[in-house]
Amino acid sequence: MVSYFEWVQNIQGFMWDEEKVNRELKTCMTHALLQVHYHASAIIILDKYGNHL
Repeated sequence: MVSYFEWVQNIQGFMWDEEKVNRELKTCMTHALLQVHYHASAIIILDKYGNHL
């Protein structure tokens, strides 16, 4: 992720401070965790109830 942020900074032509990098990283990681949780929950529900929803 941080390598991606470095790439974005290079394209935009400026440097982010450590606080900005950490904020962006936290946002991306939180979003990814929520997506994993959502999809895992859906799989558990389908396994439990099948297609009878």
